[in-house]
Amino acid sequence: MKLSLLVLFLLALAGCRSVSEEAADYNNRVIELQRKITDDLSLMDSTLRDSRASKERTEYHYARLQACVKQSIIALDSVGSFHNDPLLLVGARNLFRAYEELIDEQYKQLVGYKLIPPESVTLAIQDSSISVQNAIRKAAQTAQDEFVMVQKEFADKLNLTLK
Repeated sequence: MKLSLLVLFLLALAGCRSVSEEAADYNNRVIELQRKITDDLSLMDSTLRDSRASKERTEYHYARLQACVKQSIIALDSVGSFHNDPLLLVGARNLFRAYEELIDEQYKQLVGYKLIPPESVTLAIQDSSISVQNAIRKAAQTAQDEFVMVQKEFADKLNLTLK
């Protein structure tokens, strides 16, 4: 009888995970959603730089990027908050909404420029495209920096080491 209780106790103990381990897994799930978005952003950027990219391919990658961000925002809701602490969830949602705004506004402009026939592209269009790209970089960096601060606060609160 004592042996059975000991075995049962050891099995229960082995199944327990520390809050730090749970927090690390939670953080990793959030980061995986972010990685999906950034992978699609990179693919969109490559498509915009590719002089041989067709209208169809450009529009496909843009629609895919929009869908990816929307799906990731919805997926955050299924991840939920960590132990009733919404800190990282809210930070990630703010980051993803910033991505969504960039995609719906600035990337939409870049796609419009990309679809202009090369012979119709003026110096003003080129300048505007460069300006939009700079605005994207600045806004994306600001949103990322804000998320990193929230992520660090989350990690500090739970004694996590971020890599």
